[in-house]
Amino acid sequence: PVQDKLQKAIRSVGEENGYIYILDLASGSVAYHSPTAVDANPLVKAKLGIN
Repeated sequence: PVQDKLQKAIRSVGEENGYIYILDLASGSVAYHSPTAVDANPLVKAKLGIN
């Protein structure tokens, strides 16, 4: 249930903002990202009601 809610919020933020990818940087699997990259964490937290 919590994982489903998080996934729904992430998907919603991606769709609402026209993102192509949202990557989990905690996994350490990203070798490069554009300097214009956007941190979507604040948007997902807002969607979940977390400050």
